[in-house]
Formats: sequence, C-alpha cells, structure tokens
Amino acid sequence: MDGLPIRWGICRHLRRWPAPGWICLAGLILVAALSFAACSSDDSGEQEFEAISLSLQIPPSVALGETVPLTLIAKNVSDVPVELQLEGSEEYDFAGAADFVVETSDGVQIWGCCDDGELSEADLSIKTLNPGEELNIEDEWPYTDSEGTPAHVGSYVVRGSLLVTVDANTPRERELMLEAEPVSLEIELGVQPIAVSLQAPSSVRSGDAVPLELTARNVSESPVELSFGGDAQTGSVTSGDFVVTTPDGAQVWRWSGRAFVAGVEMERTLDSGEELVMEGEWDQADAQCDLASAGSYLVRGVLDVTIDIGTSHERKVTLQTESLPLEIEPGQPSVQTVSPSPTAWPSPVPHQGQTLDSDGREAEATAGIPGGFGGMFPDENGVLNVYMLDPDQDQAEAMVNALESIYGADELSNAEVRPIQGTYDFSQLYEWKNVLRREVGGLPGVATLDIDDYNNRLEVGVSTVAGKRGVEERLAGLDIPREAVVIACGVAEALGQSD
Repeated sequence: MDGLPIRWGICRHLRRWPAPGWICLAGLILVAALSFAACSSDDSGEQEFEAISLSLQIPPSVALGETVPLTLIAKNVSDVPVELQLEGSEEYDFAGAADFVVETSDGVQIWGCCDDGELSEADLSIKTLNPGEELNIEDEWPYTDSEGTPAHVGSYVVRGSLLVTVDANTPRERELMLEAEPVSLEIELGVQPIAVSLQAPSSVRSGDAVPLELTARNVSESPVELSFGGDAQTGSVTSGDFVVTTPDGAQVWRWSGRAFVAGVEMERTLDSGEELVMEGEWDQADAQCDLASAGSYLVRGVLDVTIDIGTSHERKVTLQTESLPLEIEPGQPSVQTVSPSPTAWPSPVPHQGQTLDSDGREAEATAGIPGGFGGMFPDENGVLNVYMLDPDQDQAEAMVNALESIYGADELSNAEVRPIQGTYDFSQLYEWKNVLRREVGGLPGVATLDIDDYNNRLEVGVSTVAGKRGVEERLAGLDIPREAVVIACGVAEALGQSD
C-alpha cells in the first residue's frame, strides 16, 4: 500500500476479511463503517490524490525567436495500475485536457495553449499507467503572445495542468485537476548578427562640439534585414541614440532628448560585412543646457532595431556599444551663442475662418472681463484652475463661459472652477510671446515657444547651450520681465513654434 491513500488499502482488503461467527460479523460491521468513511469522496476536494504526480519539463533558456518545447509528465507513483480518462485522441497521442500557460515574471499571462477553446471536439482517451509508468503530453510555445506578437528578451514563468478522471481500483472514480510546479524560462538574445561600435574623440577642449558616430555592422555570413526609424528625406537613422554620463553613471546628456526628427519605419538589408552609420554631435550641454564642466565622462551609443535573419520571427532588440572615456579639458569656451541675424519664426497660422491663433483668441475672449485672466489648467481631480490678477469666483466662471466658444461647451461647462492668484495677464503674455517670436525664433537651438498655462508664464524650449545663452542674451535687451520667461532645456520637438 505504499504511496496509496489508506482508504484504497482498506477497501481492497475488506473483501478478504474473515468472518467466523457473530464476533467477526460485528467486526465486519465496524470495519465496514470505518471503510465507508475512508472511501467516501470528499466533494470539497480537500483530500489529496497521491497516485499520480505531474511535472513540467522545459529548457531553462532559449534563444530569441526559437519555439519552446513543453512537456507535461504524468507519472504513476503508486504500487498499483491507475486508469486515466482524458479528453484527447489516442491516435494522435493528444490530451485535450492538458493546458500550458506562459506568464511574465510579474504574473501577467501572455499565452495559453487552450486560449482558442477548441477542446470540445476531442475524443475520450483512456490510458492505464502501471506503477512507475509515465504519460508524456507535448506541446510548444511559438514564442508569441495570444495575439501573435513576438515576445521579448527576458524572464518568464511556464505553468502546466492536466484534468483527468482517475480509477485506481477504488469504489468511485475521481475527476482531478493536477497542476505541475511552475518552471522559470529565460529568453536570451542568442547569437547576434549585428555588432555596434562607437567612434568619439578621447578628449576635447571645453566648449567644442564632440562628433559622434554609431556604426552597426553585419558580422554574420548571411544577409540581415533591419527595420529602424529613419529620416525619409535623408535616409539617415533616427532610432539610434548617444548617451553621456559621469564615471559613476549619472546621465549628463542624451541625444534623443535634444533632437527630434519625424522618423518613419525604414528597411535595409545589410550584406555580410556591410555597415549602417548614424552621426551625431554633443555640444557639451548638461541637463540644464549649461556648459558641462571640465572633467571625465563616458559616452555610449544605443540602437533600436528589428532584425530579420530569415527565421520564423523577427527580433526587436536594443543594441548598446561599450562606453568610451571622454576627457573635457579646461580652456576658453568657444560656444557661439547668438546668430548674427536670426530668421524669426513666421506668424502662427490661424484656424480656418479666424484671424488669430488660439492664444490670441483666448486673450481676446477674456479681455473685457474684470479680474485679469492669466490662463487656466485642469488639475489631477478635474478642477479647472483659473489664474486671475484679482481672483473672484463669479468672474472666473464668466471667463470659462467666454472660452466655451473656443474649446467647446463639452470640455468646460461641467467642470468645477477654482480662481487662483496669478501674476501676469494673458493678453500681456500673448504680446510678449509675439515679441519673442521675432527676437529668438531663429536662434540655433531654440525649439519651441508657448504660453505656459500651468505656471502663468512664457516658456521657451531649447536644446543646446547656444540656444539657452542666446535666449538669455536677447531677454536682457527686451522690456520683458526675466521672471516671466521659463527656459526649458531638453525639449525634443521639431523646430518651429507652438500655436
């Protein structure tokens, strides 16, 4: 009886119990009562079934793009034959009541072999397992989620289960859901056909531009098809990046945070040994668009591409170069700050049928309402905060009503309105915005210009040291309060102005 629940041993031997006389009869009745209690099925499912063990067998890791073989192993660990009834086809050795599930490391299911719900057509399959005998149920994960999207490099968890009806020579059959212990799976990058490298000077003088070149090379013996973000006009790569950090890893500058190109999906086939090159430049700007101090830095290149090497699945990968040391040597900065004759941005194009842009119409709609409108913004609770020079609840609501003709009643009519103290009138901000458009709109490194409704200020977005210094120098000669203008660094937008 080793390995079997005790109720099975009692039930089997009860039929051989000797019964001489009334003592044996009384003993038989007692044993029968005990046997009935032991053999009765527990509908709550609390009693454990010990005759069949279920385990899951998968490789610990696979290369990106490879299918993952999955095997459920049901083993008779008792000392008697066990009959299993499964939904499946004996002809094709398929157990339809088996299920495999793949989850991310944080428990989100991305694939299940039974997601299609096609098990109802399976035939009934009956298998008898002798002691120690195993039943293997095989499947494979096609390396995608349930929608067919390829999985990424990372850690996953695989689970397996089996629904069976078991007859182990007991008075009653039992339907059980057996679950195997979950198994970890690692999807690795595997052999990489593309190698990336970075070229950069080892040292530069303070203020000098740092030329950067990122190269992707096909190091395999076969052609490789790449998909990447690119500039449709020049054909250059835009899905690459350059990153500058301090020696301890603190980020100082990132190319993608200071430059913007409207990239499109592009494809290119690299023959063996062929290269794809991306060029960039660091103007030594730090996170505040100030000139980085002299000292030691590290530079690395990053490239996001989709690789197709003729396998059944493409590989979406992020490739990074080794970090190269860069020394900025002390010296007189040579940063050019102001363009000799900046070309101002053109006036914003008004909406059809209008003579003013949206900021101009907002200033015009609120100009005659007492209180001094300074802009408005919704907070995280949906409350519409209205900047006013002289906050007043009734006047704030009147201002919101006046703006319904611009933004629509559906956007504003049901919102709770809260007046808050402002510093600058919206009409004045709009006038200053037009002055700045003419004065700084054409400076190198100046990306955006807008009224910042959240802060009752103007905001000029810059992406370079020269851009920030140019704006500061022009502001010093204008009749605009310096505290009314916020210079935002790291704005990655197409050159132009906001509406």
